[in-house]
Amino acid sequence: SQANITAAEAVLYDQNATLEQVEAAILLAKGQTVEISANLTRGEFIEMLGALDGVTASVLPFEPFMDVKAYASYASAVLWAQMNSIAQGTGEGGTFAPDQQITRQEAAAFVYRFLNRKDVSLTAAPAEVYDADAVAPYAQEAVAALVGQGIFSTDTGNCFQPKAALTKAEAETILTAVQALLPADGESTDPTGGMFW
Repeated sequence: SQANITAAEAVLYDQNATLEQVEAAILLAKGQTVEISANLTRGEFIEMLGALDGVTASVLPFEPFMDVKAYASYASAVLWAQMNSIAQGTGEGGTFAPDQQITRQEAAAFVYRFLNRKDVSLTAAPAEVYDADAVAPYAQEAVAALVGQGIFSTDTGNCFQPKAALTKAEAETILTAVQALLPADGESTDPTGGMFW
């Protein structure tokens, strides 16, 4: 409904909004309730990750990918992720697939690149997971490092399940752990110098 979209926009434009408020606003704008067992899309996860770096929603003057509309709530975060080499799209004709469910290995790769960009050192030894051969090459280092650090978990058989969809509950746990590792300087790392957000 228009009331949901208006309420969500107010939260997304509030630079003091908490991560939980931003997550709820994204779902509210889509007419969804906040359901912690729900799977996340690539656009939603990038929007949540970008919020940790001070990225807020705004209408862009262009579309960063063919399937990311300039007015989409996640468009600014997708541009931020692209400009900072956190996410580069699907490799299929200039697309990002923002409405596709994000997999655990995609989320791990995005988080790992984000932490590297923020110069966060992961001090724990990389972990070996039972299903490491199922992890895509682009995510292998990320999965080992983030499981070792305790940011991502495995199941009781020490399997990472790289192609499984990431749930909202998992994302909240992961992003809370990531936020705890970030410096508390409060500085936004907006790569555009405030041009878009």
